[in-house]
Amino acid sequence: MRERLPDIPLLVHHFIEKICRQEDLPLKTAPQETLERLCRHDWPGNVRQLENTVEMAIALSGDRKTLLAGDFALPAAASSRKPAAALAPVIMLPESGLDFEATVSRIERSILDQALERTRGNKKQAADMLRLKRTTLAAKLRTLEAIAV
Repeated sequence: MRERLPDIPLLVHHFIEKICRQEDLPLKTAPQETLERLCRHDWPGNVRQLENTVEMAIALSGDRKTLLAGDFALPAAASSRKPAAALAPVIMLPESGLDFEATVSRIERSILDQALERTRGNKKQAADMLRLKRTTLAAKLRTLEAIAV
């Protein structure tokens, strides 16, 4: 993603359309200042990370038609010595509220996907990265798959 910064606005618009269509939501937009913030972010992952970030922003935006920069959980660059709580993004509750279970499931799914991606699908390494037992990781994946169906 770092080498493809000019593609970020196009990808964001593509993911917004795709996710809104899949979730049967009215089409949302991302204003220029939001896109500029996304372009300034250091994307250590790949396109899937951007898609997960857009999906989370859509969930957090509630009934609003515009995705604000604050809807995108983009933590500042952090050293690996910081505790996990220091790395957690701040999630703003929309005025209209949100579906708590669905939002938590999306966050959990995003974290699990990122860990599996970084470990190239190795569940033992992903579980270690998340400080989980491998069996707990497997159970969480099964539960999230059942919810997605």
